[in-house]
Amino acid sequence: MDPEVVAATSNALNKILNELQAHADKQTSKLIALGDKWRAVVGPKFSNLDRIQKLSGAKLNINKDTNDLTIEGEFEQVAIAAEQVNLVLTPPPPESIARFPVNKHQTYVIIGVGGATIKSIQNNTGAVLDLEGEKGDAMRTLVISGSHKEVFDANETVMALLKECGHQEVITASKESISLLLYSDAYQFKALQQDFKRSSIELHREQGTIVITGPKPQVEEIRDRIYSIFSSPPPRPTLKSGEVLEEVELGNAAGAVIGAKYANLKALKSSCRVEVDTPPTLKSLWIWGKPDNVKKAKAEVEAIIKKQGDKEDSARATEEKLNQFAAHQEAAAAASNQETGLPWGGSEPVG
Repeated sequence: MDPEVVAATSNALNKILNELQAHADKQTSKLIALGDKWRAVVGPKFSNLDRIQKLSGAKLNINKDTNDLTIEGEFEQVAIAAEQVNLVLTPPPPESIARFPVNKHQTYVIIGVGGATIKSIQNNTGAVLDLEGEKGDAMRTLVISGSHKEVFDANETVMALLKECGHQEVITASKESISLLLYSDAYQFKALQQDFKRSSIELHREQGTIVITGPKPQVEEIRDRIYSIFSSPPPRPTLKSGEVLEEVELGNAAGAVIGAKYANLKALKSSCRVEVDTPPTLKSLWIWGKPDNVKKAKAEVEAIIKKQGDKEDSARATEEKLNQFAAHQEAAAAASNQETGLPWGGSEPVG
């Protein structure tokens, strides 16, 4: 082989090896324990992790068993990535913070369906929004943090949103109507909630009110639909082939048959394999399904009605006896007073 070719090849190989060694000398790695903050470093759908890798050029790997983060790359790349990770782990204090109370409806509006609204506000303004307090609390505190501009923009967005969704109307209704709106299959109250996700509907049976809060057009439509429900007879159930329907008058036994939060009717549906519903009067019950199952369910309901009737008859009889006894006692006391000639039935006082 030509000595010159050999020398040239050797020089080329040495150059490559030197470059590889130089590159290797620049490589380093760093281990950071993330603990329970690993989710913040990763971010939704790995967004934070991808951002840090693109910004630094380093490679980041998290050990799922230990939650330790390994950063690999050149010295400068690793340094940039580590700085970004530490900013997530120990973020600097915000430049500005705004806090104000929000009620349950306002909390619902700010969060939005599946957290969509609060995420949108944060993405559009750059501010961080947090709600202090527990889910379901009557009042919570909204905390907005970030730069002065971010907090101002987020605050303006929230105020505009609450103003838009703050229209409120109150409907007066009987306890029976509210119970039917809430529990009756015929009225499908849940459908109202799903159709108007930016509005809230609060049912107060004891106070006899329905409070609707949200954007004015939605509130007005919900109000009209509720009035329509209350003024229209509910549709009778649609029967499948081979099914029958029986209507049982409940009288004063409605509460005993239905049970607390319709618990007895739910048990009846399960045990007899039937469907049941209560028309708006709450004085009768619809039972439908296969004939034998309906017959069995009807017999159970009629047994409850009879038991309730027997209890009421017994209570009336007991009350009548107590009234008779009281009348007898009064008559005896009156006769005793007449015999003594004194209103208290005793002897003349002395002195």
